Amino acid sequence: MNIKDGPLKKTKIEKGFVITSVNGQNVKNIDELGKALSNSRSSTIQLEGIYPGYAGIYSYQVNLDDDNSSF
Repeated sequence: MNIKDGPLKKTKIEKGFVITSVNGQNVKNIDELGKALSNSRSSTIQLEGIYPGYAGIYSYQVNLDDDNSSF
């Protein structure tokens, strides 16, 4: 995913962020991520994940209506 374009550009997500859940649904690979995003019925999604080498879980809210482009 390119965070310089699309709805992610308005978040504070940085390169290296590893998404571990979408709207509370755990994802372990790109296929599960794609399914979770496709199944989202809301224009706002909640991404949770980690930055390797840093402690803690990070959470970002992404509004898909803010931009016409996709992830």
